[in-house]
Amino acid sequence: MLRNHAPLSRLGAVAFLAILGFACQSDRPLSSDSGPSKAPPPPCAGTCGVAVTPDGGPAQNVDSGSVDNGATLIVKNGTTLNQTFTISCYGTGAVTCTGLDATQLNILAGHTSDVTAFFNAGAPGSGKVVVRANGSSAGWDTGYVNILVVSPPPPPAPAVTISIPHSARPGATCTWFADVTGGVAPFTYQWSGFGTGTLDNTTVTLPPGGGNLIVDVWDSYSPQRHTADTLFVTEDVNAPICNQ
Repeated sequence: MLRNHAPLSRLGAVAFLAILGFACQSDRPLSSDSGPSKAPPPPCAGTCGVAVTPDGGPAQNVDSGSVDNGATLIVKNGTTLNQTFTISCYGTGAVTCTGLDATQLNILAGHTSDVTAFFNAGAPGSGKVVVRANGSSAGWDTGYVNILVVSPPPPPAPAVTISIPHSARPGATCTWFADVTGGVAPFTYQWSGFGTGTLDNTTVTLPPGGGNLIVDVWDSYSPQRHTADTLFVTEDVNAPICNQ
């Protein structure tokens, strides 16, 4: 009797293993794609997403009250896809961002592109020009440039020279001009010596024996600056006739 049951036990064991194998296979998800399986996407080349640089660094110096200054930043597409990035900017502190040379950048995967932000500077102080880049599937990032707004150097001081003639005929009436360089217009004039008036020129008669023409000039810079010139005009019977 025992020998008659041994084959049945082995047969039952085989059947049990077959059923177990089918049950294990049935737990695996069935693929909806009857073709070959698709490979997973490759990893990002470099840093994934978008990066805008610099993030600070040495300050860029600009003059107080200056306009249309520029700060250049770099936008990197760190994804494996070509992307279009929307670019915006704003300023902080003494800085006001007024625009960009591009509001959209088409950047190849793994590549970079420059963008320039334009800004105006207010009173002396500090601030930042901040640029934000936003990609359709790369997320967003900001970078910034530090700005130091300083008082501009004063313009060159004024200097004045009295124009020719250096000599005139006895009793001649001539016109002399005050030629000003540097300084900040408008200028204030004061003639003295044998000259008179408060214009940039004086028309007067040469005194006997000649004499000194003196002009004092003040510019409009604050604080106001002064310059002067003196010209000794000689009497010469052979001098050119004035005002001709």
